[in-house]
Amino acid sequence: MLGHTKSMRDLPLLSLMRSNEVDEVANKIYARLAQAARHGEGQKEGCSFMEFRKQNPPTFAGATDPMVAENWLLKMEKLLKVLHCTDSQKVEYATFTLEGPAERWWAGTEVLLKEELGENACVTWEKFKKVFNETYFPEVVRDRKKREFSDLIQGSMTVEEYAAKFIDLSRFAPHLIPDEHEKVMKFQKGLNDKIRPHILAAGVNTLSETGKDRGLRRGFFKKFGNRQQSFVHDKSASSHSNEKKTCSFCGMSHEGQPCAIKLCYNCKQPGHYARVCPTKGSGSSSSPQTQKSDASVKRVQGRVYALTTQDAQATDTVVTGILPLFSTPARVLFDPGSTHSFISCGFVRNIARSPEPLEYELSVSTPLGDTLMSNLVLKSCMFCIEGRELSADLVLLGMHDFDVILGMNWLAAYHASVDCFEKEVVFRPPGELEFRFKGSRLPSLPHMISALRANRLLRKGCRGFLASVVDLQKKELEIEDIPVVREFPDVFPEDLPGLPPDREVEFSIDLVPGTAPISKAPYRMAPAELKELKGQLEELLDKGFYSS
Repeated sequence: MLGHTKSMRDLPLLSLMRSNEVDEVANKIYARLAQAARHGEGQKEGCSFMEFRKQNPPTFAGATDPMVAENWLLKMEKLLKVLHCTDSQKVEYATFTLEGPAERWWAGTEVLLKEELGENACVTWEKFKKVFNETYFPEVVRDRKKREFSDLIQGSMTVEEYAAKFIDLSRFAPHLIPDEHEKVMKFQKGLNDKIRPHILAAGVNTLSETGKDRGLRRGFFKKFGNRQQSFVHDKSASSHSNEKKTCSFCGMSHEGQPCAIKLCYNCKQPGHYARVCPTKGSGSSSSPQTQKSDASVKRVQGRVYALTTQDAQATDTVVTGILPLFSTPARVLFDPGSTHSFISCGFVRNIARSPEPLEYELSVSTPLGDTLMSNLVLKSCMFCIEGRELSADLVLLGMHDFDVILGMNWLAAYHASVDCFEKEVVFRPPGELEFRFKGSRLPSLPHMISALRANRLLRKGCRGFLASVVDLQKKELEIEDIPVVREFPDVFPEDLPGLPPDREVEFSIDLVPGTAPISKAPYRMAPAELKELKGQLEELLDKGFYSS
C-alpha cells in the first residue's frame, strides 16, 4: 500500500515531464508549419499553366535581328526561374509562346530531337536553349559581339552611354574581364583622352563607382558628356535647373541643338552662329532694355512660288538661267510669285562676303506649306545682264536647287516682266533702251551617293541594281582602223582557222635565268565546267592549235 501510494505521488511529476516534452515537440512542429506557410510558395516545385499565363509572358515569332531573339530568351528564362518551373515545364511553357515562323521551326526541331533522344525522352531546358541559339543567335553573332566589345571606345558617346554599352557587351566576352580590376582597366582604356586622366585621378577602383560617385557625375559626366544629354542633378541644384550650359564648340551658354552642325541656335538658320545672331537675347540675365528690343522686332510675311527644280519645271511663269555673281556662276530663278529675293546659304559660304542683319524677321512660306525663317541679308549684289549692272539685296534662305531667286520686289524695281512663251525676262527701265535675258534650262545635277552609303543602304535591306551600259550608236572598231594590226589581217580574222603561217621572227624575248613556266596546283572542276572545257579543247584540237 505504501509502494502504491509512493507511485501515485510521482504521477504529477511524470505528467509534468511528459507535458514539457509534448510542448517542446509541438513548438517545433508549429515553427516548421509556420515557416512552410511563409515560404511554401517559393519552395514548391513547378507552377500551373494558368499561373504562367497570368504573367503575360513575351512571345517570339522569329526575327532577323539576333538581339531580339536573345532578349526574348533572357526574359523567358527570368520568368520561368521566378515561377520555379520544372525543367520540362520550362520547355513546354516557353515553346507555347512561339508564334509564326518560330512555331513552325520548333515543330520540325522537336521531331528531330525526339528521333535523336528517343520518343519518350524529355527535352531539357539546356538542350532547348542550345538549339534555339544555334538558329536565332548563332556563334558568329556572339563572335561579332565579342569583337565589338574588344574594340569598344567612347568616341562621341557620353560617359554614361559608354558605360551602359560597356556593361551590355561585357556579357559576351567574360574571358576578357575575369575580375573587377581587369574590367576597370578595360573601361578606362576605351575612354577619351580628355576624360581618362580625370577618372584615374578620382581613384575609381570598381566600375560601379563611376555611377555612385556624385562628384564624379557632376565633374566629368557633365563636363565631357554630349551637349544634348540631360543629366540628373541633386535636389540642392534643382533651383538652377534652368541655367544654360556652356557649349564646347562656340563657348556660349545655350541649350538644345549644338552649333556643331552650323545652325544658329537662336533662329535655327544656317550661315552664322548664335553668338553673332542679331536676334539673340542674352538669356535669363538679359536686361529689360534687351528684352524690350527683342520683343519689338517685327515679323514680315514672305512667299516663294518655286523653291526646287521640280517646282520650276511644273509652271510656265518662271525663268531659269545662269548669271555671274561675285565672279561665280550662279543658278538663278526669276520668280514673279516670290515676294522677296533670296540667296542660298551654301552659295554665301563660298564667297568672301558677310551678311548683315535685317531690321525685321522674315517668315517665308514654301510651296509645300512649310515656313522658313530668315533675318540676314546680303546687300548690293551686282548682276550683269546685257552689259547692264543690276543690284539686288538678297535674303539668306536654306535652299539647294537654286543659288539665287529674284522675286517681284527686284523685278518691279527694274520694270521687268516675264515672257512666259519665250521664256525670257524683258527689262524696260524708264528713259533707257529695252534689254532682255534669255532663259535656259539648268543642267540637272546627278543624284549621287558614296559607296559607303550604298553599302549601308544595302545592309538595311534596300534593293540595288547593277547595270551594264553599252553605247549602241558607237561604231565598232574594225581591223582596218587599228595601226599595225591592219597590216596582218590573216593573223587577226574573225575566226581563227588554225595557227598563223610561219614567218621570220624579227625580235626575241630574253628571260631571266632560272625562269620556269608558271605552275598551279590542280583542283577538282565542277561537271559543268569540265564539260565546257572539253568542248573548247576539242574545237582547238580540230583547228590544229595543239596536238594530243
